[in-house]
Order: sequence, then C-alpha cells, then structure tokens
Amino acid sequence: MQTASSVPSNSRIPLPSLLSTNGKNYHLPHISLPRQFRLKSIPDGTKVHIAKHEGTINKELGRGSYGVVVQIDRRRRSVASEHNTLALKTQSPIDCLAWECEILRKIDRRLRDNVDESCFPEGFTFLSLADGALLSMSAGSETGLNLVDLVNVYKKVLGELVPEIVALHYVSRLLRHLEQLHWHGKILHCDVKPDNVVMCNLECDDNIVGDAEFAEVMLVDF
Repeated sequence: MQTASSVPSNSRIPLPSLLSTNGKNYHLPHISLPRQFRLKSIPDGTKVHIAKHEGTINKELGRGSYGVVVQIDRRRRSVASEHNTLALKTQSPIDCLAWECEILRKIDRRLRDNVDESCFPEGFTFLSLADGALLSMSAGSETGLNLVDLVNVYKKVLGELVPEIVALHYVSRLLRHLEQLHWHGKILHCDVKPDNVVMCNLECDDNIVGDAEFAEVMLVDF
C-alpha cells in the first residue's frame, strides 16, 4: 500500500471530497473512529466529522461483527461523470480493511481494460485512525439493495419465489464477473453470497421488482 499522507487542514473541504481522492492513504493516529459508527443502528441523515471534515450519512448499507458500511452523498461535487454516492466502510482492527483496500486497487489496475463497468467497487481513500480504519469506495446504486433484498421482496411482499428467469440472469452475471476476476485479475473472492451481490443503477426503492429483475450487479466485500 502507498505511503500515508497528511490530511488537508482546510476545514472548508467537505468529507465527501476528502473521501473521493483516488489512491490516497491517510494516517491519523490521534483521532478515533466517530462515535456514530459505534451505534447499533445509524439513523439516516446522521452527521459525521473526521479531522474537521463533515459529511452526512444517507443510510446504513450493511453491518458485520467488526464494522459497518454506510452511504454518503456527494451530489454537490462538480464532476458530473462521477457516482452520486460513496460507500464508506469502517472496521476495527484495521488489518482486513487495509487488505481489502489493496485488493480493490489491484482489481482496478489489472481489470481496467477488461472488465464490465461497475461490477467491482472502485477503492478511493483509506484512513487509518487510532482505533480502526475507514475505506471509501464507489457505491453500486442509490439504494444499496442486494440479492437478499430482492428475494425478501418476492417472498414477503409478493408471496412467491423469485422467477427462474430472474435467478438465471443473476447467476449468469455473477459467474461472468467471477470469471473476469479470476482470469484477468488473478484474484479470488472468498465470501461469495447473496448479501455481497449489490444490484446496480437503482435510483429508488419504489419499484424494486420492475427495476431490479434484470439489473447489473456489483460484487462487494473482499
């Protein structure tokens, strides 16, 4: 991993801008993880501060034994071609998250010319703190919905199983991305499961079945 840099001292820089810096590593040994990431559930719209930089958490995307993943809005950035949202993952201890950051950067370097767009997250900024770490990356969609969410909608809302044609679509997309990861990236994903397959390009939750039946997917959580 690259050598850590100093965090910009300009307090006017919003947190999304700091977290959108490609390939940057920051080491802040005197700053602890924001207390908001210690909550059992993070409310939508929660403000978070890191070294004088402020951002707003849109929603919590996922949670594990050692950390949490949230979505941060960066719609105010001037570059229209970039994603509107960032996924921000926090974890303690930092070892596994540092490794995931390195893997995402290797995927970008090795698969840049051989991979379907957005099928793997793009790793941006890594921040090492006193008691954990933060990794920002591109988000698959505005909703953050994964295949477990799609199954639950069919089961709990529609009262039926996922149609075979829809299941075949997602299996085929997942296998294609895994083939690209293995063949061109020379990397194995050791935790392939429905929770880690995010449906891409979904703008709202209102019509998940209609919008997501044949969506593209992003493989996450390396």
